[in-house]
Amino acid sequence: EAKKAEGELTAVKPLLQRLRQVFPRLFHVGLGDALYANGPMYALLRQGPWPMDLIAVLKKERDEPLADALTVFQSMPPTKTYYDHQRQEHVRLWDSEGFESLGTCPYPLRVIKALVLKGPEKPQPKESDWTGKRPHTWCMATGLNQEKLAGPQVFDVLRHRWDEENCAFNELTQHWHFKHSYLHHEVGTQAMFYAFLIAYNIFQLFLHCCLRHFAFSRTTAV
Repeated sequence: EAKKAEGELTAVKPLLQRLRQVFPRLFHVGLGDALYANGPMYALLRQGPWPMDLIAVLKKERDEPLADALTVFQSMPPTKTYYDHQRQEHVRLWDSEGFESLGTCPYPLRVIKALVLKGPEKPQPKESDWTGKRPHTWCMATGLNQEKLAGPQVFDVLRHRWDEENCAFNELTQHWHFKHSYLHHEVGTQAMFYAFLIAYNIFQLFLHCCLRHFAFSRTTAV
């Protein structure tokens, strides 16, 4: 139990330990924003009898390993160019391994850069469309090698990190009144949180398992 307010990186360590004790084989990959892109966090997830890999967002171009990777990517063509039919996006991907410039990480990292251009599959975007502010840039680092997970799959997995925010917390607070404090006791508040989460999970199971084709539709759960 925390006696005072603690940062996110501090709080996640005991939580990760508890999850590994209860579900030792359930989690293989962790997803994180730029806050988690540091050597100690990459090392922490690899510890123990059931090691995990981390896919984390990279934002600061002057920080390692992104600075090193961007220098390499400048002199090489995209590793893969493809069209994401589900998101209706053109993607250019640079994918390279073996970056050891993050000194606090005990193993080499793999860095992926993705340029995303929204639009129909045809006509193909011109070369001039890939410059300027129109394309959106994503950068990420992971210990997963290219044989375990291809670049487009790593990119897709990382973007699903937002499902937790958009489909869970946002929906719970906006439509399920999850942010309202119904009780003012620690145990009662925890019990209410569990009740909300159980009800929400049952509702989601009904939508995705009992309603035909719901998972493939663009209909919201609300």
